[in-house]
Amino acid sequence: MEHIMLYIRRILFMVRKDMLTTLKHPKSRIILIMPVIIQSLLFGYVASYNLDSVDYAVLDLSRSRCSEELIAELDGSGIFKRVATLGSTSQIARFIDGREAGVVLVIGHDFADKITAGETAPVQVITDGRNTMTSGIAAGYISAVAAAYNSRLHGGHQLLHIDP
Repeated sequence: MEHIMLYIRRILFMVRKDMLTTLKHPKSRIILIMPVIIQSLLFGYVASYNLDSVDYAVLDLSRSRCSEELIAELDGSGIFKRVATLGSTSQIARFIDGREAGVVLVIGHDFADKITAGETAPVQVITDGRNTMTSGIAAGYISAVAAAYNSRLHGGHQLLHIDP
């Protein structure tokens, strides 16, 4: 045990000596501090939690007026740009894996029936999980659009449910 403590103590002395030597010279201090300042300034402008444009594809199995209204709400939001209207679930993986769409919206067969019956109508949102931050923000934006659609359609009753 004494050997380990002696070894750790030697390392701490070397770290202390190197820190004192580095901080003693003004040029060394600049080399340590400037990269941090430059990275902070650059990263502060690059890292943004706002999305300007989200490419999405839609699989509308309902093909009803209600589903068209929901899709029109997304298209009219100014954030979502529809890149494809899919015909089957087998196409979803190709659009996500090929990065053609960051989000795929799947509207079920019984969407319109449930909405008109006053029941909760689930909508599935499939996101590209390679960029979790963008996926989470896009899903949040879709939830906001769905909430606005709910409010307009049913006076605030929550009949549309987003399944991430």
